[in-house]
Amino acid sequence: MRNIHWYIDKAIERNNFKSKRQFCNAIGVSSGATQGYKVGYLPTDETMIKISKLAGIDPYIALMDLNAWRSKDTPAENLYKQLGQIVSHLCIIASLVLMPSAPAKAASICSIKPEIVYIM
Repeated sequence: MRNIHWYIDKAIERNNFKSKRQFCNAIGVSSGATQGYKVGYLPTDETMIKISKLAGIDPYIALMDLNAWRSKDTPAENLYKQLGQIVSHLCIIASLVLMPSAPAKAASICSIKPEIVYIM
């Protein structure tokens, strides 16, 4: 399951940041922001978009994850999770359709791989 720490770890790894301070500077937040995320604070939408881009994850998926976290223990939480799965699956389908004609374009459509894919 993706959470804010998963996104941060991906961003740090993908950009070879040597510290969380470097990561925080890259997204324009104070160096204590990651401490706040550890105790339950969540980033703003704008910050989440920056994190997702650094992590190489589609911002649409990241914003759906963020809203699912914000909606914890409400009916909306499951709807956001389902919406994220739908978008991921549509992304894969679009990539498969475009792959034979334009591999580079197909690869750029979706930058996240869902954890489970069902093909019928």
